[in-house]
Order: sequence, then C-alpha cells, then structure tokens
Amino acid sequence: FKSQLEQTGAVTFKLGTPARRVFYRKSAHVTKVEVQDTQGYLHSYDKIIFACDAETALKLIATPTRWESFVLGNVQYYNDITV
Repeated sequence: FKSQLEQTGAVTFKLGTPARRVFYRKSAHVTKVEVQDTQGYLHSYDKIIFACDAETALKLIATPTRWESFVLGNVQYYNDITV
C-alpha cells in the first residue's frame, strides 16, 4: 500500500524520522506545515500525520491553536483490565 501511494508522487513517507518541532507557515491563502527534525533541518509539507500519543503531539506543535490545545490536552488514558 505504501509503495502504491508513493508511486503517485502525491505522498511522501518519512518513517523513523524523529521530529523536534512542528510549525505552521501561512502565506496568502496557503498553510504549509514545517517539521524540524532532530538535526535542526526543516522539511515542508502540505499536511502531516502525527503517529504518537496526544501529549507528545501537543508538545511538538510550536504554537498550537486553541482547538488543538483543547482536543489534545484533554485526552485521558486509563489502565483498563479486560477479563
């Protein structure tokens, strides 16, 4: 599935690439997402998917919106034992 998506040229996967910070860059009517990796390099994308827990995602976003802060900051985890 991954290789099929990449062949379209519309999708890029960056697996195993730790991120340090995520920035939103607005210009005119376009918003880009810039991801700073652990070496300090910036990578620009149209959209990104956070593959982590909510607390980590919130810490990565440099200036979270009120909605992001509300949603990601109110996730509660429970130790659930299913028998």
